[in-house]
Amino acid sequence: MKPVHAVFDVMFTRMDVLLFEEQAKTELLLDEIKKEIYVLEKLFNRFDPESELSGINRAETQRWVPISDRMKDILELSLSMREKTLGYFDVACDNSVRDSLSVDHRKGILKKENLLIDLGGIAKGYSLDSIEDILRKHSVGSAFVSFGESSVLAWGTHPYGDYWPVGAKDFFSPEQVIWPCRLRGQYLSGSSTLQRRDRKYKAHIVNPFSRTAISEHRISSVVTIGGAEGEALSTALIAADTEIERKRIMANFPEAESCVCIYQGEQMIEKVIYGKQESFEA
Repeated sequence: MKPVHAVFDVMFTRMDVLLFEEQAKTELLLDEIKKEIYVLEKLFNRFDPESELSGINRAETQRWVPISDRMKDILELSLSMREKTLGYFDVACDNSVRDSLSVDHRKGILKKENLLIDLGGIAKGYSLDSIEDILRKHSVGSAFVSFGESSVLAWGTHPYGDYWPVGAKDFFSPEQVIWPCRLRGQYLSGSSTLQRRDRKYKAHIVNPFSRTAISEHRISSVVTIGGAEGEALSTALIAADTEIERKRIMANFPEAESCVCIYQGEQMIEKVIYGKQESFEA
């Protein structure tokens, strides 16, 4: 069956969707996926003044702000990921007070002073989880979804093989694969301390304890069974400063595997792979 490739511009990046279904089913799937991701973008984009998240960030402090069920879901998930990553992943990490995010199932979110929420470190993964729900609902056997090339869902198995061959690339030499993976219904998520901006590199991941940006060049890639947890975990592994801390974090994700690379300039000086077979006793 001939594959169908669709592209969506969403959340300031590109989503590629590859499907292997009959035409009528493919059109139905793409329509449902498109509607879902644009609904989520409208909720989670803090740079859109009309989004729900922008409204939360603008709300008066020291009061409970009602929120939608989807917002409550992603915020509660973010709190869970903060706990599992030992605090190294925090959607409110720019605030001056630790643990400033409080969510109540009935009341909504408590808008504390200086609270500013940024869901950029989990929204793409959450969106991929939602797409997985759509694929599962329609009994799709094989599909591949890449969200900005940093978060990937390899659903089922390759239509012509037993797995999806996917690799994490070297930031400075994109033609080189630093960690080849064989995915079967899994996610590959990656984070880097650096982002390309106008041909310059910009440090953007902050250690939530020291409140300082990580200046050392680091790349992390993780394979998980969930998209949101993959994004949170890949960020936390970069924010953590020592191998002991990374092992402690990985102990809370027993089904995950990861690869962390450290650079000196543009030269890789260390690569550590953490996997399900390891003992994570510190």
